Amino acid sequence: MNPYPESEPVPTGLTSAQLKYLSTYLSPSYLVPETLERLAGQFVAGSEVLMHNFLKPDVANAIKAEVTKVDEEDYAPFSKDGKTLVTTHDVGESSEWRLEGPASKHRYLSLSAEKQSTARTPTLSTVLNELYPSPAFRAWLSVVSSLVPLAYRAEARRFRKGLDYTLANGEDKEGDSRLDAVLGLTWWAKEDADDEAEDEQDVGGWEVSCIRCRNSY
Repeated sequence: MNPYPESEPVPTGLTSAQLKYLSTYLSPSYLVPETLERLAGQFVAGSEVLMHNFLKPDVANAIKAEVTKVDEEDYAPFSKDGKTLVTTHDVGESSEWRLEGPASKHRYLSLSAEKQSTARTPTLSTVLNELYPSPAFRAWLSVVSSLVPLAYRAEARRFRKGLDYTLANGEDKEGDSRLDAVLGLTWWAKEDADDEAEDEQDVGGWEVSCIRCRNSY
């Protein structure tokens, strides 16, 4: 975990400078007082909020183009006549995308935090390394959750077809509480997906305090 530079609580509202910074990344609808108040009420009631089209369209489209191109390049040796053949277990691994384990708990590729290693995904790297750790996003999380984030750990995960997974191991009962802010880049999802029906699916898991953000295309 990386502690925030300042230890004092963040303010209950967003400053003009913070709003200006966040407007570079977030959709305008998530920066107006009415929306923030509604989201805060939802989080207090259910310890979870789900937001669609969280990123600005130009940011989301840039990330989509980057990761789509990365997939095309990495899977090209295993493609024939438009179909994906059986891949090797190291497909996609590089100085940019590193394998995470142990295999008994999870396996996926994690985007390197080293900026010089993220040439193929500059926009995604900026969101990971600049937006998420920023004081402005910390303040935004505080407004929506009514909590004071003290430290952060940001990670971009890439799940390869037929290779990667995570197991629901739960959280430790001791120690500080954790707030999960999950940005799901699900460009394969339908825009008109029924959230209520989705929530009713029996897919396992466990309860967490979570802010889920999703960009579908």
